[in-house]
Amino acid sequence: MTGWRSTIAVGLWLGMVAASRTFGDTAEVEQDQLKRADQLNAEVVQHIRVGDPREGIPKAREALRIREQVLGPLHREVAESSNNLGVLLQSTGDDMGARPLFERAISIWETVEGPAHLDVAIGVNNLASLRARPTDPRVSTGSCTPERRRKPEQSGGAP
Repeated sequence: MTGWRSTIAVGLWLGMVAASRTFGDTAEVEQDQLKRADQLNAEVVQHIRVGDPREGIPKAREALRIREQVLGPLHREVAESSNNLGVLLQSTGDDMGARPLFERAISIWETVEGPAHLDVAIGVNNLASLRARPTDPRVSTGSCTPERRRKPEQSGGAP
């Protein structure tokens, strides 16, 4: 090949090389981001275990953001991050923030893993624990608190 044809061929080849390098660099960056998300998620799980939810919330948000960006919205690891953030928010009393995160995790798990998968059951259990908690502090949870106990002389019955 001579002339303009060889120039075009070389140009196309250089373009393909540059594109493959860019793709390779992008894949490498994404792998680094996923490693960071995995590290954050491990720290989040530790915060859940030791009962330190406030410290874990920013890490859980970041892990969820990275996983959504790299893996897309319907990935099991996005569901895991969503569920973990929901657990942390629930632990701080933010049931309204936790609810959509649990619902999203359940939806992803049902889609990706099927409705009978253990992860779906865990998500449903987390969501049910929100519904079991009363939002009105005057509603009884079935526990006996000192101010609710009746003394025998108040109830009119025998001790």
